[in-house]
Amino acid sequence: MELLSVPRLVVGGIKSEVGKALFGFGLTHELRRRGVGLSCAVSGINLQQALLYRRLSGRYVRTLDERLLSAGQMALSLFFAGVGADLVVIHGHAGFFDGLSTGAFRGSDSDIAALTRTPVLLMVDARGFGTSLGALVKGYADSCKSAPLAGVILNRIPHQLFDGEHGCSGLDESLEIFNQRKAVGMIPEVPSLNVKMPPRSLSQEKNNVALPMQFFLELGATISKYVDIDELIRRASNVTSLRLSDFDHRPRERRCRIGVADDGCFGMCFQDNLDLFRYFGAELISFSPLADSKLPDRLGGIYLPGAFLPEYAESLAGNTALREAILEFAQNGGVVYSEGAGTAYLCSHYRCGENLFDGVGILRGTAVSDHAHVNLRETVTVDESILGRSGLVVRGVSSGEWRLMEEDAAPRMLRLTSGKGQSQQEGYAPGAQQLLTFGFNHFGSNLELARNIVDACEVVQGIRDE
Repeated sequence: MELLSVPRLVVGGIKSEVGKALFGFGLTHELRRRGVGLSCAVSGINLQQALLYRRLSGRYVRTLDERLLSAGQMALSLFFAGVGADLVVIHGHAGFFDGLSTGAFRGSDSDIAALTRTPVLLMVDARGFGTSLGALVKGYADSCKSAPLAGVILNRIPHQLFDGEHGCSGLDESLEIFNQRKAVGMIPEVPSLNVKMPPRSLSQEKNNVALPMQFFLELGATISKYVDIDELIRRASNVTSLRLSDFDHRPRERRCRIGVADDGCFGMCFQDNLDLFRYFGAELISFSPLADSKLPDRLGGIYLPGAFLPEYAESLAGNTALREAILEFAQNGGVVYSEGAGTAYLCSHYRCGENLFDGVGILRGTAVSDHAHVNLRETVTVDESILGRSGLVVRGVSSGEWRLMEEDAAPRMLRLTSGKGQSQQEGYAPGAQQLLTFGFNHFGSNLELARNIVDACEVVQGIRDE
């Protein structure tokens, strides 16, 4: 039995578009610069921003969503995030109390904070506020019954309101009138930082996370100047421990190597999956389908996550050597698991717009892009595969962006049921050690599948090493 006791915060906002993402990226950059062991999580299905948080923090980012994970599974996910970390920050979405539907709390940042007993850092767009600001914050503080309000960040304060280099005493006084603590940070409007943030989406159409390093340097410096980071960390430490029943943290020793496609094109996935592979004994070795001419040595399996195929299709198709290396690996019995556009890349061909590109050829047929329509899905294994025995259930999501136009005769090992109750067979297995899906599975909803993939990779690598 373990305790979730790592210092942590939920960054929530009074509504959408208050600057949570900009603040979050700047805070992540600055904390890492200061040597703080930071681990990030995102609430909601937000794979593009999660990818950027990972590249800024240097650690895998957890996805917390009540539609995919139970309360216990979310607590366990945060526990994994906190292993070896000094601080875990959960980056929220929408308004703090905005749930899955109007008038509902379920799925909101407030619900996640309550379920995981995580203190709240509230972001407020302070433009246009005077004394009423204190009443607003008091209302939020009084409504946070199960998760304490750790502090407030006042954002986008007009420069004329600053009466000192770092703050605005008038806004602090408005908080004090309503018996609220002074703001942890007061951030002015900074026109040079008004750039388009990566969308909260599953889209694999365009890579929106490739922002220049100078932007993050300026953003981090702004956060350092206007936010009391030491006080923020101190308040994050004031947490209530949460007991994790029926779980003992016993990571396996390294027993196999899994190659993970990770470059400017590939990387879209629930990163919980990667951390779970490591927990169950896999050493993860990155490779680039864009730049590498061969796979890393001594692999038991490879994982191709979602990818921005339309943006990099010509470069991928031009790297014949790596495509041939992946095909040879699969033909020789190597474990292959792919998701999203990673599966399109493994088809014989894939079509982007009017152009047809050569793929790897593991899955015969042509993958075509389709109209994106995000669907939650529950997946059941219908036969034995690298995911394990039949009857295993895992939750996930489909972006609807890719489909196989010419159906391959490969067995389909998964039965997918959408939130609307529609069912279909998917999960192609061209070989016994291969499972290719156009959706994204969250192995945090069923740890057994991650363990089973690592088991399969261990067997394959053991045979190859003999």
